[in-house]
Amino acid sequence: MLGGDMQPIAVVTGASSGIGAATAIRLAGAGAGYHVVLTARRADRIDAVAERIRAEGGSAQARVLDVTDRAAVDSFADSLDRCDVLVNNAGGAFGAETVAESDPADWRAMYEVNVLGTLNVTQALLPLLIASGDGTIVVMGSTAGFVAYEGGGGYVAAKHGEHAIAATLRLELSGQPVRVIEIAPGMVRTDEFALNRYRGDRDRAAAVYAGVREPLIADDIADVVTWTITRPSHVNVDLLVIRPRAQAAQHKVHRGAVRGTGRIRPARRRPRWPACADRRRARPGRPLPRARAAPDRGGRSGPPGSGWPRRPPPAARRQQPPCSPLPGPSAAPIRPASRPPAGEPGRPRPHLDRFPADPVPSRRHA
Repeated sequence: MLGGDMQPIAVVTGASSGIGAATAIRLAGAGAGYHVVLTARRADRIDAVAERIRAEGGSAQARVLDVTDRAAVDSFADSLDRCDVLVNNAGGAFGAETVAESDPADWRAMYEVNVLGTLNVTQALLPLLIASGDGTIVVMGSTAGFVAYEGGGGYVAAKHGEHAIAATLRLELSGQPVRVIEIAPGMVRTDEFALNRYRGDRDRAAAVYAGVREPLIADDIADVVTWTITRPSHVNVDLLVIRPRAQAAQHKVHRGAVRGTGRIRPARRRPRWPACADRRRARPGRPLPRARAAPDRGGRSGPPGSGWPRRPPPAARRQQPPCSPLPGPSAAPIRPASRPPAGEPGRPRPHLDRFPADPVPSRRHA
């Protein structure tokens, strides 16, 4: 019997390659610390993955299992004494024909491995998961379980069914110590998924990822699966959709160079132009524009030859008296007083503001 010690046990189906193998390696690592039971139909593949885990200091065991064989699944469940985590990863896609031209046998095969395989293993291990007191079921879905696309009718139908299992099971296990997590990857480049779908045609399989700079890989999904499993017991990640940056949607994939790559340049700041008559023409290192004639402003000033006198420069205006000098031998500008003479009522003096350089501040009195 497996699971006699206190080390938690994680069962991973379809662990011979791709996402399943990467997930098993992650769960057996030092960060998670599970004893991983790898199941798949190819004994040599799962034996190699289990050997790698043990070589890296982890704990693993390989078991040959066909998830579509209910009798074999029940026998496998009886051999376990404990199960804390179940990762339903076994699945696949076969064929890319249209609905009108597809083979019903491909649809049946996809339904059996994706939907019935998940159902068989979940039903067989559910009593152990509940008995663990802190069980976790992970269903490896797909974005095809939400959005249909051309040439994927059978796979889309199967993944919709798998999504229905996860959503229904979560409702039915409410109140039980079991979490149900669904992972829905988008475009993931693995060694066998596209190759199996196109029946061994490597050129068509490579064309799926042609021009995509950084599609997801199996280790990206394994990292996400391990993260959801190792959350605290009260945290349930119901559904997690993960796509590469190049895939904005199921039907929209950017192929080619990524626009705007490289160092992020800081935003250009507008220079602080000097205070001059024409700021648009002022640039650092360039001479200021020549002074131009001021426009006609209703008789106050105008260009030469217009008949109107030009206003004197500001320095000259500050030296002029505010009003005409008083008659007498010693005419001098009238300087404003800081306050009216004693006994004389105050009066407004609008000309006092014409002396900005006067050291005595002017005041107005009502």
